[in-house]
Parts: sequence; structure tokens; C-alpha cells
Amino acid sequence: MYNRPKNLTTILVQKTTRENLRHEARKDQTYDVLIIELLKLKEKEKQRKGGVNKVSQISDKPIRVDDQIGKLANVSRDTVRKVEFLVQNATVEKLDRLRQGNAKISKEYFRLQKAKRIQEARQKAAIIANSFPNKNSNFDLMLGDMRELGKNIPDESIDLIFTDPPYEKEYLPLYGDLAALAQRVLKHGGSLIFFMGHFHEDEIKNYIKDNSELVFNHRFIVLHSGHIKSLVTKRMWAYYKPLMHYYKLNENGKLPTPFYDLGDVIRSEAPLKESHEWEQSTVETIHMIDPLTVEGNTVLDCFMGSGTTGVAANQRKRRFIGIEIDKDHFHIAKSRLNSSHSNFEYD
Repeated sequence: MYNRPKNLTTILVQKTTRENLRHEARKDQTYDVLIIELLKLKEKEKQRKGGVNKVSQISDKPIRVDDQIGKLANVSRDTVRKVEFLVQNATVEKLDRLRQGNAKISKEYFRLQKAKRIQEARQKAAIIANSFPNKNSNFDLMLGDMRELGKNIPDESIDLIFTDPPYEKEYLPLYGDLAALAQRVLKHGGSLIFFMGHFHEDEIKNYIKDNSELVFNHRFIVLHSGHIKSLVTKRMWAYYKPLMHYYKLNENGKLPTPFYDLGDVIRSEAPLKESHEWEQSTVETIHMIDPLTVEGNTVLDCFMGSGTTGVAANQRKRRFIGIEIDKDHFHIAKSRLNSSHSNFEYD
């Protein structure tokens, strides 16, 4: 351990009350040395950019330690908190890079925050997954109508719904049923993602709005790689398919933050369509699964078809629940998943 130097912390001890100094409560004095060095680095960065270093006068009135350190080091309270988080959580190597000026405080803070959030989500998913009675299978398939079988899915047990409902006008009410199911079974912060055709967008949005409190996030563009479809009544050629993303808000009423950034244009691969004529590629499914879920999370497809979503979920080590009303498609999906299925461990 270092001996406490006569430095910024010593000054603060003299000018503020003891109960407001978190640093005095710490036995590991290495923390004080590192936080001062990191703040000095930030100060030097400002000076290199032409910033002015003015040390503020300290009053005898007790104030927040974050504010006091920030004034003395000429940085914001937010920067002080970021530095504290880095000192508490970053590796020795990362701290060395920061002290040497080879890394940026804000960039490393957000990077470490993301890594910590992903790790915590994986640990939580592992606890839930290991509590399932059937640990020998990572998927559960149901034959029948999603409006009935969906009732078997527990509340707030699904992390992401990725599905491809039928596009014809007579099936539009199914989007309302899908929204109501998503509202109930999605965890807070979960996602509903579905393909839709180029017609009836307003009606579909109204069905979602009238049957749930889900919040629209974004319209993704899935570029066709094979046959281009003609929209005859509009006299247009469709080079893409819309992929709609809705969130179930966090418990605090705020929009969730993805684990990774998403690109809103997805270049699909032409599926073989050996299973059935509406078979999709796994590219777009994986594109959404990876940044919005972690290993061990559960993905639901209410219109499973030939099981492409399940194949993608298994590849990415997510549990899968699939519902399909067509008996032939159901057995095709079951065969595909059984042949591609691999048991995986949850860390």
C-alpha cells in the first residue's frame, strides 16, 4: 500500500468535514493515489486542448466530495464518478493505460459499464435457466393456436419475441393478439420484433397500440438477397422487407438500452426454402438476438413456421419457445431443431 501523500485528498481533509469524505473511510489508500493520478490525466488533457486550469477556493461549509474534487481538478462531478467507477472495477492494466494517457476516461467508463451490465445479465439468465425442470433441452415446441397456447407461457418470462405473422388482410387481428401476449409475457425491457408486409402498416400499428403498452422503437430494413417482389397495386418493386421493433419499457418507465449498438439495415441471405415456402434466413434473427439478449435468455416465436428462429436461438445459446398451428410445419421445425440442437452450459 501507498502512504497517503500530501496531495488533493489531504487538502480536502483540512477544508471539509470528515463525514463528507468517502476517501477517509477507505482503508486501501491506493485508491486515493490512483484517483488523483487519473484526475491529473484529465486535467492535462484539458490543458492540451487549451483549457484553463483554475483551482477554486474551498469554503469551510461542508459540500459534496465529488463536487470538491471536481473543482480542485477542474473536472465535472460526472468525471469524478467515472474515475471512481474505473478505480473500483477496471483491471490494473487498464488503469496503467489511463495513467499513461493511452486511454480516455469516458470511453473506458462506458466500455466497462457495458461489460459489467452484460456479465450481470448473463449471471441472472444462468440462474433462471438452471432452475428449469428440464435442463436437457433448450427448446420447447407447442403445436396449436398461439392465442390459446400462449396462455401457458408465464408472465414476464420472455426476453425477446421474434416472429413472422401472416401478412394477408384477414390475419391482421393476429397482430393485436401478438401485442397482448407480448405485453404479458415479456420481461420489462424485453423486445417484440416482427416482420410485416408493405401494406396495412397503419392498421398493424393500431392493433399494437390498442392491445398493449409497448413502445415503438425502430423500423429495420431487411434487404432481399434473392427474388424481388412486385407490389402490383403500387406499381413498385420491393427490395426490402420491414422489420418492426417494439419495447416493453423498463420498470422505471424508461426505454431499455441494448447490450450492443444495432445497424438498421440488414443484408439477408437467400434461404433455401427447403422446409416451407415462407422460410426465413437466420441472418436477421441473429442480427437482433445478439444485441438485445444475452446467453441463456429466452426467445419466443409465436408463428414458428419451419423453426428458423429456434435454429438461430440455439446457435446463439438462447433458450427457445416456439408455437406453430400448421401440423406439417411444426414437425419440420421439430426435426430441424432436433438435428441442430446442442446442449450448452450457462456460465
